[in-house]
Amino acid sequence: MDSAETQVPEETILRRHPWSVISIVLSLFYAARIFADATNSKLWGVDFGVFHAGGSLIASDGYDAAYDTERFSDVLATDYFTTLADGENVSHFISTPTFGWFAQGLAWLPFTPSLVVWFAVGFALLVPAVRMLSLRTWVAGALLISPMMAINLILGQTGIFVLVLFAGIHLAHRDNKVVLAGLLAGLIIVKPVLALGYGVLWLVQFRTYARAIGVAVLTGVVLSIPTFVGGLGSWQGFLEAMQERADSESRWTQQAASVPEFIKLLFPLSASWVTLASWVVGLGVGLIFMLAAHRRYGHDPEVMSAAAIVATVISSPHLLTYDTMILVIPVAVAYTRGILTGDRGGMLFAIVTAAFVIGPVLYNLQYDILGRGIGSEFPAVMLCVALLVRWDRAESVDDDPAGVDSLAPVLADA
Repeated sequence: MDSAETQVPEETILRRHPWSVISIVLSLFYAARIFADATNSKLWGVDFGVFHAGGSLIASDGYDAAYDTERFSDVLATDYFTTLADGENVSHFISTPTFGWFAQGLAWLPFTPSLVVWFAVGFALLVPAVRMLSLRTWVAGALLISPMMAINLILGQTGIFVLVLFAGIHLAHRDNKVVLAGLLAGLIIVKPVLALGYGVLWLVQFRTYARAIGVAVLTGVVLSIPTFVGGLGSWQGFLEAMQERADSESRWTQQAASVPEFIKLLFPLSASWVTLASWVVGLGVGLIFMLAAHRRYGHDPEVMSAAAIVATVISSPHLLTYDTMILVIPVAVAYTRGILTGDRGGMLFAIVTAAFVIGPVLYNLQYDILGRGIGSEFPAVMLCVALLVRWDRAESVDDDPAGVDSLAPVLADA
């Protein structure tokens, strides 16, 4: 028999996994672009520099120094990033006093060694978190080169730690370990805008999660006790710095990963009341989303936890690219339950990655009638919701006297 007749056509990786290859290529392009930007601007680890400078000022001169915008901007431009001294760059330390208290530990080492330790600890925690989420190998690999990870590495942001924390909350919630879930949720006091999803979920299911709410509040209060020494001046300074930041944000073009951020993009050069209104709208969207999820899947803690994380991404008042790493958790749930197939997952990653890559291009081109660049991250997140939260209700079975729909997910078409 002719060997040519029995030869199986060779399948390339591109033909077998086209979406995954596209996602990888786009991710590498995104990483290369922001790497080049950071190198040209000499702003490697700029956000970590903000944490380090804030912690250093708090340790030496107290909270008033850190929340003094003029002094903080001067320290950041003089001791950390000299390129910020050019022009009229104004920097704000807008982390909570609780985060600021812990940030003092970052200042024990000089900036560069401290940044190295920051990432080393983050990845040491990330590895077991990824394993506990039972992520497929290629999904974990996609996470490591994703735009969300790249921007965290370039800026020195908190996304890795936030993902690890949310993985712990999710797993405790899934296993009905209410007290542990509350204990871990209390740690969100360092970045309270991320508490929205679980906060709404636990209020909607108050009878079940009353203990979790109590433990979370108690944990947050205990962690914040050092910030109350000498009165409430630290929190007053924090609120004033946040007000200054809200007023200045009207001049910025930033990536719209949530409903409030998207609304602020629609109303450029507006007063701070628009920012407040956007928060209210965002909270309303999150509440509607969680009520809809509760109506259909209220007895499934894993699905509700995944929905809470999606609600967090959609509705948080200040949520940018680096915070969206937590979407890996609903992705893991979708894979575990068979909602996502390999092809469908690859397509999701490709679409979301493309949005992150195209968004900045739209900003630069000012591609909209308002003269303000509106990127495509927000539509990408909404599409992500549509692809992930595909928990189709099964038909009621005859042996179910209550006629309650099954919560077992139906395999989505690839």
